[in-house]
Amino acid sequence: MGKCGTIGKVIVIAIPVLVGIAVYLHEQDPAYLAVLYQIPGMKELARSSHRVLSLRYWMGGGGMWKEMLEEQGMGVSDEDGDALLQDIVLTPEELALHDGRDERPIYLALLGRIYDVSAGRKHYGPGGSYAFFTGRDGSRAFVTGDFTDAGLTDEVSGLSVQDYRGLDEWSDFYDREYEYIGKVVGRFYDEKGKKTKYAKQVERWIGEAFSAKEAEDEEKKVMPPCNSEWKQGQRPRVWCSDKSGGISRDWAGVPRRLYNPGGETRCVCVKNFGPPTHRYAGVEHSEDRGDLDHPQLREYEDCDPASVSCLLPAS
Repeated sequence: MGKCGTIGKVIVIAIPVLVGIAVYLHEQDPAYLAVLYQIPGMKELARSSHRVLSLRYWMGGGGMWKEMLEEQGMGVSDEDGDALLQDIVLTPEELALHDGRDERPIYLALLGRIYDVSAGRKHYGPGGSYAFFTGRDGSRAFVTGDFTDAGLTDEVSGLSVQDYRGLDEWSDFYDREYEYIGKVVGRFYDEKGKKTKYAKQVERWIGEAFSAKEAEDEEKKVMPPCNSEWKQGQRPRVWCSDKSGGISRDWAGVPRRLYNPGGETRCVCVKNFGPPTHRYAGVEHSEDRGDLDHPQLREYEDCDPASVSCLLPAS
C-alpha cells in the first residue's frame, strides 16, 4: 500500500504540472502543443493524463480531484483540468507547414478535422499521388475530383446528395485508418476549436443526404432500375426481369422513364398490374394498372407499353 500511495502521489503531482504547461502553451499559441507533442513520449503521457483526468467523473467527480490536489497544497480549476482534453487547434498557415517537405508529420484536414497521414508518406509526401491534399483542408475536392487550387477548398455548399454522403464516407475512412490530431481554424471550427454555424449546416446537409438515400432505396423497391445493354453497332436496349436492379421480387414490370426533380431521368421497372403502391392527389388511379399512373413516369417512344423490353434510339 505504501508503494502504491507513493506512486499515486507522484501521479497527482505530475499531472497538474503537465496541465499547467499545456494551459500556458495553449494560451500563448495552440500550435505550441503540436510542437510539445513531437517530444518522444509526450503524446503518450498526455493520453495517459487524459484517462486519469477523466477518472474524476466516475470516481467521485471534480470534488475528489480537487481534494487530492489540495492535499498536496495545490489547486486547479475544472477549466484548467480539462485543458489537455482540448484538441490541438492549428491555423491554416500552421497546417500548411505539415505538407511533407521537411521532417514534420504530414497532416491533411477534412471537414476541419486534422489527420496525421505520415504513415502514408509514399502517397501523401511530395510527388505522391495525394500530395495535393496535404497541409490544407481540401474537402470539396474529395468528391468533385477538382484538384486545382480553386477546387481544393473547404467550401462544400451546393454539392449533390451523393457528394455529401461521399464526404461522410471519406471522414469515416480517415477516422478509421489515420490518427486524428485536432482541428483547423476556418469554416468548420473557430480559434477555440468550437464548431461554427457552417459546420452545423454541413452536418444537416449530410443528414439530409442520408435521409434522401433511404427514400431512394425505398423508391427502388417499388420501381427497381432496369437492366441495360449497350453494344457497338446496335441500338441500346433496356429490359425488366424479376431480378433487375439487383432487387428480387415476384414480378418483372415494364420499362418506363422516371423523371426526377432537376430534369434527371432513369429507366425503372414498373409493376403493371394490381392496385397502386401509392396514390397521388389529382391523379385518377386504376385498380389494375399497378404503379403505371405515377405522375413522373413516361413511356418509351416506339416501344409497346406492355413489353418488358425496349430498344432506345441509336446515339
